[in-house]
Amino acid sequence: MLVIVHLMTLLRGAFENSVTNDFRLPKREGVQVGYFNHIELVTSTGRKDTIITRSLSPPIFEVPAYFSEEECNYLIMLAKHAGLKKSPLHPTNFSIPDYTTEELFNEWDVDKDGWLSPLEFTFIKGKGDLYLSAEDMLSMFKDLSLDKNRDGLIDLMEFLKIPLGELKLYLHKLGQENPFVQSRNSNQTWLWHYGAHSELLESFHERLSRLTLIPHDVIEMSEPMQIVSYDGEGHYHCHQDSDEIDDRQCCTYDNQLEGKCRICRYLTVMFFLSNVTEGGEIAFQIADNETFSEQDWASESIEKCNVVKNCNKGNLVIKPKQGTALMWYNHDVDPKTGMLGELNPMAVHGGCEVRKGVKWIANSWINIIGDRGSEEFKLGWLRRRLQDHDEL
Repeated sequence: MLVIVHLMTLLRGAFENSVTNDFRLPKREGVQVGYFNHIELVTSTGRKDTIITRSLSPPIFEVPAYFSEEECNYLIMLAKHAGLKKSPLHPTNFSIPDYTTEELFNEWDVDKDGWLSPLEFTFIKGKGDLYLSAEDMLSMFKDLSLDKNRDGLIDLMEFLKIPLGELKLYLHKLGQENPFVQSRNSNQTWLWHYGAHSELLESFHERLSRLTLIPHDVIEMSEPMQIVSYDGEGHYHCHQDSDEIDDRQCCTYDNQLEGKCRICRYLTVMFFLSNVTEGGEIAFQIADNETFSEQDWASESIEKCNVVKNCNKGNLVIKPKQGTALMWYNHDVDPKTGMLGELNPMAVHGGCEVRKGVKWIANSWINIIGDRGSEEFKLGWLRRRLQDHDEL
């Protein structure tokens, strides 16, 4: 712990020397989809790397061969040495009422046609962190004998006879036994990239700074690199990498602080560390959607966010290729302050099912917290993490 406190002292001094009070968040311009930009990410090699614009909203960039095969394998080796654990899931807290009523029927009847379809059951409030499909609900109709006349729909009289206690138990069991309805199915670990005694993790700061245009010291203060492995049936249904801005003035990557702190990731750089025999794509469901509206997305997201069923329906789908890096912006830049702005709703994305082989990825997130020049901004997520654990 003394090492981390010392690290914070060093970072504070370095940050104050490199980031001035008129600092504004830089943002790489996409120009147009398909645009190629050639820059030197590693100055010692003299090699020009290619940055390809894949989307403008959100800005998404692809960098082939960002990492070499040896570097990818080295990161995988470090992750295995650190030890991977099951990726945590959000608690499945069911808030479905105990009894059926006509009022509840009308609430669940989204299209107001007097019937509840299997698809409408996937939208029900209180089902917790489950990604259900119409097929799942048809099976539930049959298993619980809900559809008395077997027409594939639930009318009001059938609905009023449903024992909601059994329905909640069924959904809970489904979430426990079927990995595809869980938000994700993967294993992960974290690697410190500052003071890591690893030449690769120490040296990648400069490479990442040249790609993101973010000052070196801001990158050093950002959270550890996350390494994730997806085996067969591995996936991550669509999600955002960051949270909406609110009054919580701290960042975290630690689930123990969830609720106290928010996720504050200005941008994501994801690296494919392995090839995948079949599946494992990353899908941006609504990237560059010119007709996007939050109201429409609210009604479409339940179905489209199930990337196991609807991977290829994403507006942008990218296959894994070892060494490739993808960068995208989770937030806009506030035009007044030049700091973290609104969460971009079109940055939603998901990891499609690994059907054959194993997928390894690494995630580097650039954290921006607090106002320009503030103590929170100078120390990133580290300060609050230590305070909450009484380790200062």
